[in-house]
Amino acid sequence: MKKKIIIGILCLWILTLLLFLYKETIQKNTSYELETIIQETENTVQSITKAKTKDSKLNREITKYIEEKQEEFLDFTKNKTSLYLLEREEFNIDTNIFETKEYLSVTMMTYQNGPSFSVPSNEIKTILWNTKKRRKSTIQDFLRSKDSLEPLRQEVFSLFEKECPHCLNSERFKQEFGEDSTSFFLTSTGFSFTVNPSLLQEDYHDYLIVSLPKKNPYLFYPEEKEEKEEDSQPETKKRVIDPSLPSIALTFDDGPSPYTEEILKILEENEVNATFFILGNKVTTYKEILKKSVANGNELGNHSYNHQWLSRLSTKELEKQIDQTQEILQKEIHYTPTFLRPTYGSTNRRITKNSHLEIALWTVDTKDWRIRNPDRIVLRATHNIKDFDIILMHDTYERSKDALKKIIPNLKKQGFQLVTLSELQEIKKIREYIKDASLNP
Repeated sequence: MKKKIIIGILCLWILTLLLFLYKETIQKNTSYELETIIQETENTVQSITKAKTKDSKLNREITKYIEEKQEEFLDFTKNKTSLYLLEREEFNIDTNIFETKEYLSVTMMTYQNGPSFSVPSNEIKTILWNTKKRRKSTIQDFLRSKDSLEPLRQEVFSLFEKECPHCLNSERFKQEFGEDSTSFFLTSTGFSFTVNPSLLQEDYHDYLIVSLPKKNPYLFYPEEKEEKEEDSQPETKKRVIDPSLPSIALTFDDGPSPYTEEILKILEENEVNATFFILGNKVTTYKEILKKSVANGNELGNHSYNHQWLSRLSTKELEKQIDQTQEILQKEIHYTPTFLRPTYGSTNRRITKNSHLEIALWTVDTKDWRIRNPDRIVLRATHNIKDFDIILMHDTYERSKDALKKIIPNLKKQGFQLVTLSELQEIKKIREYIKDASLNP
């Protein structure tokens, strides 16, 4: 009898522990992640920001669309050859997710450009997903009545006309409103509509997006309790930097990602800091991780909004890529970067002239985006390293995280101090000041 009681108590204790761990896991996990995949060949560059949700059915829908667009792009460009690297064909998918209590709105914007395209190609695909019923939703699911569709169409058309007069092909818009060619999605503030360039006049190739508030006579917004978070400037850990020590900067591109938090832990355990060049389209998803990064003493830089090839863009598009990232970092975590790392390391006078940020490239490329063996990455990051080197890595690969565990101790053993880019600049200034003072006592 006593033995049974002990076994019962032990089972209850294990069950309580498992429930606690399960609760902790649920609290820590979000309903989706964003992964950025960068691929480069002799003829193409591809940048895909892909959503991974907890719903395998939705993930299949997302993957299917991306693979179809990739196949179309590769088929269209397969016989094209580039004489110069800057003439490579570009394929870019930017993903944004808007989450409400019962819905995930996944918007995927495909951008293609290069010598094979007379004008840049744009397309938008939205999947409005009912997370409870595990199916796609349409405008019809939110209409207050069957008679609401026509006045809703007129209202949305008027908003588009106000946003961009005479841009819409009115007849096609009227015929196709409510179908797949017109994207419809939910945000925490209401309803949004966007149209593909196929519904626009021939000389207009950009996206158009308009919004309606939650309360309107045509659509029913599902009831939700929106949680308000208090945003505050994260406090930064202070540390002592020795300007006399040989110093190098570790930098990470294309994040944040599911691996960033583990990388932050490695940095913290080794008492070093790094600079992370952020994609703006991931800031909201990884808001808390970014706050933690800054609080730990790391630095954030601007790496464009969705990894488009900056040196190819018009001045207006270039400024938009930079400014959007600056604005969302300021809005979400009250942080303003001072460095810009141009995508693909491609820069020109126009970028320098039209960006108020300092251009930050690198001197050591670990090639971790291509090399799959962590030990080879370690070798590239630690061999023939010199004072003031800037090492390029990516916080989007597990192999980079694994390599980092060996890179930091190796560099420290060589006598290097690992600092942020801003700290590296400060060390340079101090050394120059000391040198000038010694020459001119």
